[in-house]
Amino acid sequence: ATYSEPLVAGAPWQLPVSIVCTEEMLELMKVVNVNGDDETWTYSDWDKGWYSGQVDEGTGDDWVFLPAIYFPDASHNYSFYMDAMRKANVYPDTWLEVKIGEYPSPEMMNRTILPLFTAQSRDYKEFSNPIFTVPEAGTYYIGIHCKSNVDMCGSIIGGIRVRDDNMQPNSPAAVENLTATPGANGALEADLTHQVCQRRRHPSSLDSQRYRYRRAERHRYRRPRCRGYGQSGYRAG
Repeated sequence: ATYSEPLVAGAPWQLPVSIVCTEEMLELMKVVNVNGDDETWTYSDWDKGWYSGQVDEGTGDDWVFLPAIYFPDASHNYSFYMDAMRKANVYPDTWLEVKIGEYPSPEMMNRTILPLFTAQSRDYKEFSNPIFTVPEAGTYYIGIHCKSNVDMCGSIIGGIRVRDDNMQPNSPAAVENLTATPGANGALEADLTHQVCQRRRHPSSLDSQRYRYRRAERHRYRRPRCRGYGQSGYRAG
């Protein structure tokens, strides 16, 4: 294996962590090219992200490790989000996984955040695990691993976010695409349209193609006349 040591020194990063996968940011990461070939994580200006490279021989086996992150409470549920895609539709045999451990090396990545998955091609899509835990409070490293078959182009990462949302397993996802249309002729009412996510925050499958189904719901809200301080507001009609 070949290693690229990070330039980061000092205290561990504090949550929340938000990374835009630029060329400058990649210099702060530790890259491990397990099979020692000529291809590993580099910045792709064309794709605006970190690209694991094309595999010309053998099997692609490459890690990129985030700097140390401090997780302050073992009882909390932490959240991980990553924007990813693969290089092209004609190169399907490339997979990503995300793990966490106490040291930035492949053999120390002993807890899984995201199991192996294949991203879609050409456009970034968010892959997430909104509920993962650590065994005890302390400093941990998150590793992103790309595996690719021979003659395949690899995967690309555009952004990474780690947060202490402390979500619960039965928490519903957020309402999306909220819009309000005023009533006609100055009427004190509005049509409110939004999308309600039909999955929980802790899905049984991490395949977003299967669980990110939504339905639209439409409600009508009317604003009552003010009946004194603190009494005005919206109510369902």
